[in-house]
Amino acid sequence: QFTVTLSEESATATVVYYEVTGSAEGGSDYTALSGTVTVPAYTLSVPINVAVMDDLTLEGTETVVVTITGTDNASIIVGASSSATVNINDNDSAAVTVGDVSITEGGDLVFTVTLNNAVAGGFDVNVSFTDDTASGVYFEDYDSTGVPLSFTGTAGESKTVTVWTNPDGLIETDETFTVNLSSANTLVDVSDTATGTIINDDTATVSLTATADAAEPSTNGQFTVNLSGGVSDRFTTVTYSVNGTATPGADYTALSGSLMIPPYTPFVTIDVSVLDDLISNEGTETVSVTLTGTNDTAITIVLPDSATVNITDND
Repeated sequence: QFTVTLSEESATATVVYYEVTGSAEGGSDYTALSGTVTVPAYTLSVPINVAVMDDLTLEGTETVVVTITGTDNASIIVGASSSATVNINDNDSAAVTVGDVSITEGGDLVFTVTLNNAVAGGFDVNVSFTDDTASGVYFEDYDSTGVPLSFTGTAGESKTVTVWTNPDGLIETDETFTVNLSSANTLVDVSDTATGTIINDDTATVSLTATADAAEPSTNGQFTVNLSGGVSDRFTTVTYSVNGTATPGADYTALSGSLMIPPYTPFVTIDVSVLDDLISNEGTETVSVTLTGTNDTAITIVLPDSATVNITDND
C-alpha cells in the first residue's frame, strides 16, 4: 500500500496523477493501478492499494514504484517526496533435479536434468562431474567435460546430458562418478546430484602350460599361467592343486597351491625348484599342476588347465 498525503486540507476534491514502474507487472503480479487517485475535500491522505496476484513462478522479490506526476489543482504542486516503492515478496520455489543412470561400458550415459516449477526470465545450469571409482582424467573411463544447459524457465522443462564411456577392455569392477549441478541464479535449488555407473563387461580366461622341464642337480622347471582376453586392474588370485610322481620337499621345493597375478599383467610363472638327491634309479619323475579357480568371477579357468613338468634324474 502507498499513501498519498496533502500537506494541507483542500476545500475541494483533488485528483492526483501518478505513473507506475518497477520490476513487477501490473495485471499478472498485482492488479493494475489506474494512474489516478482522488483525495476528498477536507482530507489529508488516501491509500493506493496494491492487490497482489498469486502465481506459481519463481521470481524473487519484485517492486512496484509509484511516482506522482501532478494534480488537477494548480495550487497543489508535487512535493519533494514524490516517489515510493512497494516490494512484493515471492513465495514460490523451483528446483532442478538429475537422475541416476547406469550403462555397460562403451555405451553413452544419458542424464535427464529437469526443472520442477516455472522460473521467470530463464536461467543457466552448469553440469560438472566428480570422479568416484571411475576416472575422467584423459578420458580413462568417461568424458568428464562440463556441460552448460540453458532453461527458458518453463515448469517441467528438461534437458539431457550425454556422457561417453570408454570400452577399455580392462577387467575391473563397476565404476561410478557423481553428477553435480550449479547455477548463477541463487533462487533455484540445484543441490541435487546423481550417480553415473559404468558396468564392466570384460572377461578373461586363465590357462596353464609347462614351459620348461627340470633336471637334477639344479635345472629348474617352470609352468606359465596365462591370462587371455584382457588384463585386470587389480590383483587376481589363482588356486591350483599339485600331484605327480615327484615328492615335494624331497625332489623339489613344495609349491604353495596359489599364486597372484598383479594388475595389468598377462601372465605369471610357477617355478619348480629342483632338490638334488643321491637316490639312484628314480628315473624321470613328474610334477603335475591343475588350476582349480580364481577369486574373480570375470576370470575363469579354461583348457588347458593342467600341465606336467618332468624332473630328469642324474643318479
